[in-house]
Amino acid sequence: MENSRMEWARVQSAMFELRFLEVSRCDSLQSFPCDFKTLGYWKKGEEEIKKEEKEEEEDIKKEETKEEEVK
Repeated sequence: MENSRMEWARVQSAMFELRFLEVSRCDSLQSFPCDFKTLGYWKKGEEEIKKEEKEEEEDIKKEETKEEEVK
């Protein structure tokens, strides 16, 4: 991603399943939660992962309910 001009929120929305990120020498990145000018790491927290998994399960249940209503 060298020479990329990208905000952290945009990366997260584009790669919503991202759980680990290593960045280095990326001076153009904005608002990243790690040191990106030398070498930095970011790891998604367990609570955030659990929340996303729960939301995904709820979405699946909603879709299944809609399919059953159509039948």
